[in-house]
Amino acid sequence: MVLSSAALADADALDPEPRSSSWRQVSPGVLRTFSWALAGVGAALVLLAQWSPVAYALESALLGLPLGTLTPGGYLGPVLLTGPAGGYWVAAAALAGTVGVLLAPRTVYSATALAVLPYLSVLLVGQHQLAWLLGLGLVTAIIALRSPLAGALPGLLALAAIWLVLPFVFSFDRWGGYTLWSVGQCAAATAILAAAYLAAAGLGVWVRGRRSAREALLAERRAAVVEAQAAERAAISRDLHDVVAHHVSLVAVRAESAPYQHDLEPAAREVLADIASDARAALGELRHVLSVLQRSEVTELAPQPLADDVDELVAVAVAAGQDVVVTGEWGEVPPAVGYMLYRATQEVLTNARRHAPGARVHLVREATAGAVTLRASSAGGARGASGEVRPGRGLIGMRERVESVGGELEVALLAGVFTLAVSIPLDAEQQEEDE
Repeated sequence: MVLSSAALADADALDPEPRSSSWRQVSPGVLRTFSWALAGVGAALVLLAQWSPVAYALESALLGLPLGTLTPGGYLGPVLLTGPAGGYWVAAAALAGTVGVLLAPRTVYSATALAVLPYLSVLLVGQHQLAWLLGLGLVTAIIALRSPLAGALPGLLALAAIWLVLPFVFSFDRWGGYTLWSVGQCAAATAILAAAYLAAAGLGVWVRGRRSAREALLAERRAAVVEAQAAERAAISRDLHDVVAHHVSLVAVRAESAPYQHDLEPAAREVLADIASDARAALGELRHVLSVLQRSEVTELAPQPLADDVDELVAVAVAAGQDVVVTGEWGEVPPAVGYMLYRATQEVLTNARRHAPGARVHLVREATAGAVTLRASSAGGARGASGEVRPGRGLIGMRERVESVGGELEVALLAGVFTLAVSIPLDAEQQEEDE
């Protein structure tokens, strides 16, 4: 399908983004890559921040020493795990927090659970490490990139850790040597956590919004291309039916009537018969092609035949052997109205040749103060005595044209006589411009 330059220009005008604005075309794939990169770097930082405490814990476990003698962090009081078990737990908790950060781009609940697991160390071994809060904050940010609502879960748990754990982990009154987290420090940690959450959630929402907007514009552009293709198909379908079918039917009529000429060689008669047969076959194939092409009334009319060209159209049909009688005049009519009258006349003549070959066609042209009318009738053929007319593609297209400008089209079949009346208001051209 070859699209018109105007249609392609309209479609290209809907190009969603300038080609140079690469940052504005951030794709979801880039967001996923950023999430995994953040997870990898964050996991490395969390593991590095815990490296020294974990090393002390493992060393104390291997040497059978009390955990507190080698691991800084302070005690809350009696612990549940003592001896080597406490050291191994610290190492396992550190590994769980690191894995939780790594899994944050893929899963919400597992990553959150793993990031929270090290906080059991407060009860089990009486320790707390700021790396655990760092890991939980990274999990919050990474998940918020994908879904702000899902990111709220680890975020709330991180807030609980800030306000319910940090002020009591380093107890100055009981153990000395460690400072108590003040309200100001907890508030500062909360602000950092909130900023990380809002930044990640905002970035994710922005990228998804850009993607949605781009997809909507691409869909609009595709719709414009489809509409342009439909318009081109409509133009081709109309031309095939209104022009090609008309002339091919003339070829068939001439080839069928030519053998009746005197002094015609038998070989020539056979050739003419073959031409007539091929023309009829071509009309059948043409109807099949038209069934594929969908009709649409989006195309423009100019340049097109006018009402003054109807006389020539009738003359060509008469010269081809069709019996046509024309009475009345339309006078001067606007170009758009003349186009419709020409196509209506062409449709009448084509249908008469197809369905009632040899029958006389009467065309009556009338003009009133506000409209012009074409009345056509033909008898004979295989239409039957009377009944409902089943309009073909040509009549349907004609009705669409006429009714689109406020006109009327009526068809009937009574006592074997097919009649058609087309009335078009003289202001139809103005109505088309308004539309």
